[in-house]
Amino acid sequence: MKRRRLISTHVLRILIKCLCFRFYSITGACYRRALGIMLVYDVTNEASFMNVSKWMEKIAENANKEVAKILVANKCDLDGKRKISQEAGESFADALGISYIEVSALSNRNVEEAFITLARNILRRTSNCRQIESAPLDSEKVGLSSDCKSC
Repeated sequence: MKRRRLISTHVLRILIKCLCFRFYSITGACYRRALGIMLVYDVTNEASFMNVSKWMEKIAENANKEVAKILVANKCDLDGKRKISQEAGESFADALGISYIEVSALSNRNVEEAFITLARNILRRTSNCRQIESAPLDSEKVGLSSDCKSC
């Protein structure tokens, strides 16, 4: 019986860049080789949400057209301080044609799922493997079976 090949055998280099506007001019070179981009905004800060459009312009100017993108709403645990509704985030992501997820870095809610979703989007764009969609979200079990002819 063959062992399953894990997605972790594919090297995923993750470059974390702050979406603060002060880094806007130095990030162009970082986009050129990116396979996936996670755009994170703070649901308690309207300015961070408004900056997503500017970052999408920068991505369009510098990144490959096929780069996988996901919009991540952070601090979803702070309902009392929320300024950007879930519906607003979802409709914005839909308008952009990208994935959307709400996370809480503080409570670790959906953080792993956000990375797995982005990894799946990257693999979907770079591989012809149909098994990617059905892979479980458990990080220990995310993988492709050994009989996948596309991998």
